[in-house]
Parts: sequence; C-alpha cells; structure tokens
Amino acid sequence: LIEQWGYISGDSDETIKTVYFPVAFTTRCLNIQVSRMRKYGTTPAADADGGALVLEGTIGNSSFVIDHQRFNSNSVGNLGGTMWRAIGY
Repeated sequence: LIEQWGYISGDSDETIKTVYFPVAFTTRCLNIQVSRMRKYGTTPAADADGGALVLEGTIGNSSFVIDHQRFNSNSVGNLGGTMWRAIGY
C-alpha cells in the first residue's frame, strides 16, 4: 500500500478544485479522507460553518476533485483549507 497526504489551500468561498497526488498510484486509489479546517482564533467561532466533499466519480490514479462548501454567509473569513489523505497501490 501507498499512503499520501497533503493540504489544499482554501478560503471561505465555495470552490471546486482538482488535487493532484505528489506521486500517481500505479494501480488504484482506494480511499480519500478529507478534513476542513477553520482559521485560528482565540474565541470560538460558531459561524465557521462549511465542509469539503470529494466529488463522486473523480478519484483517479493521479488526482481527485474536491468541493469546498460554505453553509452560511457568516462563515466568510473563518473557514480555511482542507487536509487530505489518500491510500492506494
């Protein structure tokens, strides 16, 4: 098995991005996990409301497509990028 990971920069806008693996999987990417980040602050931010989804049918040996989502307009300025982890062979 091969494990790869990375960070996708992002802001609070809704965007769709193609992410390229540092090294293409020779046979198949089996799984991708994503975690959306919130920008650091000293107080809790109830308005950091957003998500990140891998778009179905876009996972290939060398890339995948991610959809950064913002669930309400108050999230502007608080949402950050996304960490990802992929496993394949």
